[in-house]
Amino acid sequence: MFIEIYPPAPGKIHKRYSVGDVNIYTDYFRDATIDGLYSQKIGKYTYLGKNKDFLVKPSALSYRVFIEPGNVVKKDDRLKTFKGLSGLSSYRFVSMNPSANMTSDTIINFDIFLTAYQNKWIGDYGADLFYSSISVGNKDIIGYSLSTTFNNRNAFGGSENYSIGLEYGQELELNPFDTRTISLSLQNSLQIPREVNLLGMSSILRAMRLVSADGLKSFKEQAQTNIEGGVRIQRIKEFLDEEEIGVSFGYSFNPNLYTRYNIRQTSFNLNLAEIKPKLLTQIGNNPAIINSFEDYLITSLFFRDITFSKQSKVSQRGYSWAFAGYFGQSGLETWLANKAYNGITGNETLWLIKGVNDREDVNFAKFTKVSFDIRGKKELNKKSEFASRLFLGIVNPFGGEDIVPFREQFGVGGPTSLRGWEQSEIGPGGYSKLLIAPDPDQLFYQKGDIRLELNLEYRFDIFKVPFFAGKLEGAIFTDAGNIWLLKADGFRDSAEISGDFHKQIAVAGGWGLRFDFDFFLIRFDFGYKLRNTYPDPNDGGYWRSFKEIRSQGTLGFGNLQIGVGYAF
Repeated sequence: MFIEIYPPAPGKIHKRYSVGDVNIYTDYFRDATIDGLYSQKIGKYTYLGKNKDFLVKPSALSYRVFIEPGNVVKKDDRLKTFKGLSGLSSYRFVSMNPSANMTSDTIINFDIFLTAYQNKWIGDYGADLFYSSISVGNKDIIGYSLSTTFNNRNAFGGSENYSIGLEYGQELELNPFDTRTISLSLQNSLQIPREVNLLGMSSILRAMRLVSADGLKSFKEQAQTNIEGGVRIQRIKEFLDEEEIGVSFGYSFNPNLYTRYNIRQTSFNLNLAEIKPKLLTQIGNNPAIINSFEDYLITSLFFRDITFSKQSKVSQRGYSWAFAGYFGQSGLETWLANKAYNGITGNETLWLIKGVNDREDVNFAKFTKVSFDIRGKKELNKKSEFASRLFLGIVNPFGGEDIVPFREQFGVGGPTSLRGWEQSEIGPGGYSKLLIAPDPDQLFYQKGDIRLELNLEYRFDIFKVPFFAGKLEGAIFTDAGNIWLLKADGFRDSAEISGDFHKQIAVAGGWGLRFDFDFFLIRFDFGYKLRNTYPDPNDGGYWRSFKEIRSQGTLGFGNLQIGVGYAF
């Protein structure tokens, strides 16, 4: 659409329009009469509601309104107001109606109508399922999780969104039937629709010139504050017991529809673990792995991590892409304070938290972590597309630490990674002991400091599913990648990164069926191990023979992986 603006008549100029009265209807519903509503002028705006107890506090609403009486009417201010109010969890619809002011033809009044959700509390229930036929000893594994979440859309009258969620999961071994893993988690989250400037972080960032004045202004206008806390308990029978409790404070910020920042400023996570004798035997008492399961506390006061994500529109030729970058750290402030203390006192003390009830002392985790996830997609036609993903991640200990906590390391395999192998089955590097001669009850635990992975997938529609609002899709995929250690641990041969890392790339291939019901997708992927990360002990080759490949899985159909949603 093109708009042609004619010059004004001779001797005249274009009129400039200014904002007049701004009326905000806090609990409007369709076809409602506005006569007789309670009205109160607070600051620059007039608020109207059923009574003096407005649905959402005027102070919370004014924070999201950018059209101000007396200012010049600007399209950007109207768009920011609409976006800001639409982002409030209490409201379902937002409409802004301009009208002429009766006293002047250059003044425009605005009526803002806010339609709330019918229910303040909502509940959500979910289930997840996965199946793996890759386990050694013919012990196929089926896993499930059940979850429920309750949300309060207006917890404290300022359109704060509070949620509490509970999730229970199990992994079950088949042949014979037995429970392998039980997990339970409770999560609490509070989202405040404005910036809560804890410890003056905005001022610090600006003073350090890490953010521009315009960027800081945009952040203050659109940021959401996130406060989270929860506990997690996991029991892996005869192998490992884990408990975790954590709290965090941070922000999320969407400068536009295609860009998002998630920042955790302050975070404390206590992780406790107890390794059982059976796992100690399987890992060969490797101190590097044992130390990665030590009790530890993740700490950050001023900065924990940041995730930046951006995606593109679909081009006219069907191309689109998405990028996610992550950088995080733990223990930097604690380490600096410890160094300063030792410098003042002349000691060489390493700060720890004293263990209780005969537990070992709790260490302060000290590491940095960075990762990049790049995805591309090409729509070939209305019924098929080509998708790809490239992932690179590195985690590195510092401050005298040699090991990164197990949960912060990288792993590959499973329903969303190298789909020919089980989760954490392969690597690091060319380490092969567990793959050549595995224990019948082997629990895979391989993690690394570096992860490199490439995934390619061709997706296509097969047919629509009768009687359901969905369709059956097919896929052909290839996954390649591995994990490595930054330096040798003295127990796992060929596990560290080297100039020959390309020889240690594992390759999986396969096919899949997906039932797409619009609101969710169930995925059945059948993966084949095509290339090992180590040379075959007999012939020195890395690629598997056709005979080995076609014998994998039930009836040679491949190693089954079940998941919800696409792998990437």
